[in-house]
Amino acid sequence: MNTVLLDRQQHKSNILLTTTRKSLGKAQHKFHNGKEGTSNKPQIFHAEKRDRTTTVISTTARLTKGMKVFAPHQEHVWSSARVNDIEKDGKITIRFHDQTVKSLAANTWLPLAGDYDYLECDDLGQISLLSKAAVLDCVRSRYSHQVFYVRAGNTLLAVNPFETIPLLYGNQAVNDYLQRAQELSPHVFSVADKTYNHLCRQVDDSNQSIIISGESGAGKTCSARYIMKYLTSIGTHNASNITPADHIEMKILDSNPILEAFGNAQTKKNDNSSRFGKFIQIQYSDNFQIAGAFLETYLLEKTRVISHAAGERTFHIFYQMLCGVGPEEQLEWKLPTSNHQAYKYVGDYWLTPETDCETWQATREAMTDVGLSTHDQNDIFKVLSAVLHLGNVSFHHSSDVDAVVVNMNSLDSASGIDYAASLLGVEAGQLPTVLTVRTITASHRRRHSVFHKPCDAGECTTRRDCLAKMLYNRIFQWLVEFINVNICASDVFNRKFIGLLDVYGFESFENNSLEQLCINYANEKLQQHFVENYIKMQEEEYLAEGFHWQPLDYEDNHNSVQLLEGTPGIFSLLNEECSLMRESEAPAVADRILAQLSSSLLSRPDAGAAMSHRSSRPSGSSHMPAFTVLHYAGSVIYEVENLVEKNKDKIPEELVGLLQGSQNTFIRSLFTCVQDENCNHDSKKRQNQTVLSKFKSSLMSLMSVLNRSKPHYIRCVKPNCASRARFFDSRYVMSQLEACGILQTVQIAKAGFPDRLTYVEFSNRYGCLLKRNTPGHTKSRQSIGSGSSRSSANRIMPCTVSHEASAPQHGQCALGTYFFCISLQMYLVTTK
Repeated sequence: MNTVLLDRQQHKSNILLTTTRKSLGKAQHKFHNGKEGTSNKPQIFHAEKRDRTTTVISTTARLTKGMKVFAPHQEHVWSSARVNDIEKDGKITIRFHDQTVKSLAANTWLPLAGDYDYLECDDLGQISLLSKAAVLDCVRSRYSHQVFYVRAGNTLLAVNPFETIPLLYGNQAVNDYLQRAQELSPHVFSVADKTYNHLCRQVDDSNQSIIISGESGAGKTCSARYIMKYLTSIGTHNASNITPADHIEMKILDSNPILEAFGNAQTKKNDNSSRFGKFIQIQYSDNFQIAGAFLETYLLEKTRVISHAAGERTFHIFYQMLCGVGPEEQLEWKLPTSNHQAYKYVGDYWLTPETDCETWQATREAMTDVGLSTHDQNDIFKVLSAVLHLGNVSFHHSSDVDAVVVNMNSLDSASGIDYAASLLGVEAGQLPTVLTVRTITASHRRRHSVFHKPCDAGECTTRRDCLAKMLYNRIFQWLVEFINVNICASDVFNRKFIGLLDVYGFESFENNSLEQLCINYANEKLQQHFVENYIKMQEEEYLAEGFHWQPLDYEDNHNSVQLLEGTPGIFSLLNEECSLMRESEAPAVADRILAQLSSSLLSRPDAGAAMSHRSSRPSGSSHMPAFTVLHYAGSVIYEVENLVEKNKDKIPEELVGLLQGSQNTFIRSLFTCVQDENCNHDSKKRQNQTVLSKFKSSLMSLMSVLNRSKPHYIRCVKPNCASRARFFDSRYVMSQLEACGILQTVQIAKAGFPDRLTYVEFSNRYGCLLKRNTPGHTKSRQSIGSGSSRSSANRIMPCTVSHEASAPQHGQCALGTYFFCISLQMYLVTTK
């Protein structure tokens, strides 16, 4: 695709175009509406000479007394200061703004600091004296004034405010950005607007994707919610009248509270943490109105149904249901009490009952709006009630039958097994049997023998938990399938779309297992996508086009990804362990991983880390059964205990058979669906797939979709680990900026050509700048959109600068496909 690339930095020439995007937008609006007086003369660009020096990475060269610098600071990491004195031996004395004086050793690296109004710095690339200290100071200063967004090249940096700000995200803000997004400050709305405009202009004739990343609690889910709000508002804003599309757009928005209720939970780092990945494709018609949407979800953390860490919660929907259930529903759903402490799976940790009651109403309304009838909703909540009762079932050894049985001496256990059986539509005696007795089928030649083996107490508990997880996972899948049927366009494969990716953030807890391994692998793949599709691609493109380019230093996480998914790799070794016909011992598995994978990114946890983790250490073991992986965002210790069993994710056939024979039509329909991975017994290969294999496969499919679309990036940043509003932890923020590559993003944006237009777009937009007496003016205007659009762009460029400069000083003609234009700021004016 022939493209014009616009550079924001001075390059070889000191002639700069002086037009700001905001002024350009205003002037164009006035010009096209005939409000700029009676002059019929065309508007042109005037250029001026300006002495400007751009320092990509500032140094301490030629420090003098009184110079403003950034100095190391105990609390703020970097803080602006003045050079107070430089002694003969080279020692530097600096004075901070609070008048604190600090002495530094000679040759201490002190980044230079400029005098900036950071509130006016909407793009980190505008910082002329660029350093990581300046970037941090800019983000911190804007946050202190409640400005939470700033551009970083092609990426929007979004800092979580941890408070509700109606003026920033309300309907008036949506309308403002719908009318003049390019004139306003950076925002998630501006990213959504730009993405939609790219789709409408059919730039590169490709679909668009917005990739939201960041660690847990950084605000990814909220950002995705606001983007969906804006994109659905565009449809109604552009529509001339109310159409059925309005109904589709509301259904798309209503999918959010449903998925958050059933798929989100409170963790130690985030009160509304997504425990699944979500990619939604918003589909558009030929006239770029919303025609539908399609949801894909990834790896629901179903283990949270049965257990969660102290101070955390299971999925929101359980608390909402117990808080908002009415007397009639309580009777129908067989919930004798709404006290959450009566249900062991829920636990004794409560957030705020008022919040859960409010979200319960929002969830029920959304379920109705997407098309779920009252009968459907009752069926769903009966299954959730059965899950709660299963958590109360306990087991003990009975001397009468010399086997482990359901503990009917406990009131909670006895009532739990009865309520669960009734809600699931199975006979009262069947459920205890499948939980306590294992069926073994042996085949020899043409003879088949069936044996029944009593389970021990641990196996019984595992089978109970497996049933609960399977029920909840299937309900979640069914909801996603139902929503897709009701919002997806009929000809989905022929639709242009805007994809919105909201996945779980990078995680490192006190105890990390298979869930965190998958989550962090997904984040590694997204980081790799960013590096390969922005930094590497930019450099390769400039070199291919013959431009003078100095390669940049940046963190490439290719080795981290290979350590996880390569052959051999952690995934392949764990999958191989699952295929062995023997029980896996955690210490042996950890030793095997550490021995077979030689990598500087993989190590054994040290003694201090071992003491901080609660993993059980087998007697005689000299080390904890765990391994440490150095990810792009930091080191994580993964416990090997139960890791292999979780990866197998085996579901006893007796449990599936029990539910397939249920007298409840809804239950039966859930487990006779051939698309359900847990019910598909015809495919032996799929049945034996591990969790890691299935997750890697689905992630590869996602990356393929992203690679075929135009990416737009949003990096969410958590200002502090306590989720407090108006508190900025500089050290915590700096670690996030360094990990996700923001500094390199700004660096390449400042040194390169971040803004691009096709030759046709450039000619259409700026063709009015050609003077009427310019040779070839008529030809240029007539040829716009034809094969000579490149030559049209080349004729336009000399008219954007003063007569003192020649075109080659302001534009570079690429060897092949691109036209590069050097421009910084421009003011559009009318000739008198």
